[in-house]
Amino acid sequence: MELKIDKLVVSYGKKTVLDNFDYVFTPGIYGLLGPNGAGKTTLMKAITDNLIPKSGEIYWENSCIHSFGSEYRKIIGFMPQQQNIYPYFTVENFLWYMASLKGLKKEQAEKEIDKLLDAVHLSNERYKKMGRLSGGMKQRALLAQALLGSPQIIILDEPTVGLDPKERIRMRNLLSKAARNSIILITTHIASDVQFIAKDIIIMNQGKITDHGAPEKLCNNINGLVYEMEIHENCMELYSSRYKISNIYREAELMKIRIITDNPPKEIAVNAVKPDLEDVYLYYFG
Repeated sequence: MELKIDKLVVSYGKKTVLDNFDYVFTPGIYGLLGPNGAGKTTLMKAITDNLIPKSGEIYWENSCIHSFGSEYRKIIGFMPQQQNIYPYFTVENFLWYMASLKGLKKEQAEKEIDKLLDAVHLSNERYKKMGRLSGGMKQRALLAQALLGSPQIIILDEPTVGLDPKERIRMRNLLSKAARNSIILITTHIASDVQFIAKDIIIMNQGKITDHGAPEKLCNNINGLVYEMEIHENCMELYSSRYKISNIYREAELMKIRIITDNPPKEIAVNAVKPDLEDVYLYYFG
């Protein structure tokens, strides 16, 4: 099972959004990290065959994805970030509609819809209209439709937005199981959501891959650059102007801050700490 992106170039007018993007995906979870405008959403649109690239190709099992035609819908599952989808459909009707678009037979669709509603904790809301759901419930309904038909390629755009911590954990566990037989791509601004489940993190900027690798590898790359220290609140402005600050919290009368630098302050006590994926993100993008 292989999804290959081969020298993909996508431009909007004079602006190049994906610039000779190369990557080979195999089963497992991949996290796409990068600032707005890095090309993450454009990459998703290209993989879902919703735009025509300027040059380059995308191959599924050594065949260009355009050659599959409507059959490609059975291979791919997509969860968009946009939630305003079919507000007058009930959750159940929405899933039945998506199942029909994917070409699922009635018996298969019925079994999968019941199973997925239970998996995303929406069985009690199956007869509610999509427009009346909370943001978190809509996210779970969108995830359920993306998983219909056990697609081999699953693309999720900011899937944890609006979810409480308990539901984020539930979603991570569900995706980890699905990744045994699927390629899953997740874009997110919440690095902790992919740090412990992704086999590879792809850091994107200006349409190119800045770095990639297992989360542990990327964190190890900035070992010795992350520090914590305690300061008085009236010093915050000074230190925030000098350093990249990845975390701040109050401890008694002091502020504990986490900084990323290769030149830590010498006028105050600092402790080197183990980097996490949020530190990696800040290291690259500030």
